[in-house]
Amino acid sequence: MTPTRPHLLARGLWTALILHTCLPGCGGGGATHGGADGSVATPDSAVIPGTDGGVFTGGGQAPVAVDCQHIGSGRDIQVGNPAVESGSGILQVTSIGDVPWETLAAGDTVRIFHRSEPYREKFTIATSGTEAQPIRVCGVPSASGELPVLSGDMATTRSALGSVFGAYGNDSMQQRGIVIIRGEEYEERVEWITVEGLRFTGTMHAPYHTEDANDFVDWDGTTRPYDGGAAGIRVQKAAHLVIRGNEFDHLQVGVYMISQDLNYGEQFMIRDVLLEGNYFHDNALVADYNKHQAYIQGIGFTVQYNYFGSPIAGSLGNDLKMRTAGEVIRYNYFENGAHAIDLVDIEDFVGAVQPWQFAYQVTQLPNAERTDAMTRQAEAWTAYQATFVYGNLFHMVGEDAWPSVIHYGFDNSPFDRRPGTLYFYFNTLVYETDAADDSTMRVFDCCSDFEDSYYGDDAVQVGGLWHYVHGGTDYGPMLQQVAEDFPLMRAIDNVFVLKSHTPGQPRSDWEWNRWASDRVSLERNFITTGWDTQDLDSSATLDGFGMGQMPESVVYPGANGAHHVTGAETLITGAALPVDLQTFAPLAGGPLFDEAEALPSDIPASLHPTHQVSLVPGSPGQLNIEARTSLTTLGAIE
Repeated sequence: MTPTRPHLLARGLWTALILHTCLPGCGGGGATHGGADGSVATPDSAVIPGTDGGVFTGGGQAPVAVDCQHIGSGRDIQVGNPAVESGSGILQVTSIGDVPWETLAAGDTVRIFHRSEPYREKFTIATSGTEAQPIRVCGVPSASGELPVLSGDMATTRSALGSVFGAYGNDSMQQRGIVIIRGEEYEERVEWITVEGLRFTGTMHAPYHTEDANDFVDWDGTTRPYDGGAAGIRVQKAAHLVIRGNEFDHLQVGVYMISQDLNYGEQFMIRDVLLEGNYFHDNALVADYNKHQAYIQGIGFTVQYNYFGSPIAGSLGNDLKMRTAGEVIRYNYFENGAHAIDLVDIEDFVGAVQPWQFAYQVTQLPNAERTDAMTRQAEAWTAYQATFVYGNLFHMVGEDAWPSVIHYGFDNSPFDRRPGTLYFYFNTLVYETDAADDSTMRVFDCCSDFEDSYYGDDAVQVGGLWHYVHGGTDYGPMLQQVAEDFPLMRAIDNVFVLKSHTPGQPRSDWEWNRWASDRVSLERNFITTGWDTQDLDSSATLDGFGMGQMPESVVYPGANGAHHVTGAETLITGAALPVDLQTFAPLAGGPLFDEAEALPSDIPASLHPTHQVSLVPGSPGQLNIEARTSLTTLGAIE
């Protein structure tokens, strides 16, 4: 049985979580996947096969197995099935381009069967399913479990898709991914879509720079290059979406989702997405910090049971970058990346979340839309102030590791930063890095860039505070550039293991935070002895605490003179390794057992760890998924 998640409807999302209740429809059919108590359902023990990570040939496997059976009330559209089948609603075709994508309807299933050669074809989903009858595209694996492969390299596009996107002129978006999910009409949002059990690869080639995009054949027969940000799956204007059990490799971006502002309308917002059990590796571009393995914008996301191997060697990209409100990130494995997780300011839909921008944009809407918009904004603003990251494994290893594992706050606009709390609990982080490659490693990095007038003439100081002023009307204060209002990063019941990568070499130095103004609360964590011994970084005045300097104009007095990390006295330390480096499981007799602190009451019971993942030795892409029966052991695994 596939791991599942709480039902996160876009509306009412965070209210339900805070009240520890289940939303209407929880545990129902279709794309609703949660239990009545908001828990997830997995087998007590399941080893899910992985992949060797080869390029363009064969087929891989993802952490969550997919049962690609037709269960909807619509058509059973079979691509490449070697067995001849007949019956009501069965349509057998030989190629992906033969699928009538433009007429898919609720309850239709497109089943793509594995074959030895990749499918060099691409497709678009432009119609909607329903909650009870989603549109589903899934892969039927080989007898040995290999996924069907969709290669972007010279992939062809169904000619009928030209009429689907005729209203868009020459920009069909086909150049932006192997699979495109967006409505046929410009202002149309598609809903209730599932894509699972496929391998996406090949929109770029070595040496994996911006100019190394592969070509594809568009709907009109024209050969064109992929966009510099081409993805395995590109999503624009969608809701109630499941992306499960896929493999993404050798793509500029594995999964790319973008939402747009209130000015465009609610239909431009991506909501309620489950990203589950996928295998990401070798994505992003060399020497480019704008391309990531997964880049996500929108409201209401659950990211769970995914295996993030390292991005392409030489990349400056992240494993997971989220400009979102209302996210739960749990039971994943993350390896390297410029940041393993980058949780920063919303960018393209500020007015749907931030009060100061919303106050202006709502006046531009028709009166009939304003009440609903106000409700959605209030819910999104609440959701934006809490992020839950738990039960994950992190491995920063070798020369491809980067210093900061978690970036939380903002990277563009201090006015739009996350204003609340990152709850980071029951995770296990293993750092195997040499000082020669990385002088200093850390876990948290908050607010890294500042611009006093990010919004130009619309950012105006009124009584010493920045206000949004448009057309002569003052729409109220923005978030201020004051460190005492920065987000709080709470580390609770985690395990941090520090060691060198090369035997006999000194390991990297360590610090909890990057900037002196970063607000970090340590609450009963394990960390390797010596975390507070500084050997290399002579600029640091306090060992183990970051003292990066912020401009005096944007932080409260003293923020550049002292760190803002509390709770070091609660740390548990030890020199011996407390976990098995092959699986990340705690070692018997070690210091992690019966040491956990009770989770704070502001973490809903539905977001307490109920499951755990461990690595399968020698098998990249595989995760062992089990139920977690207690919360007494520090780290991601009991």
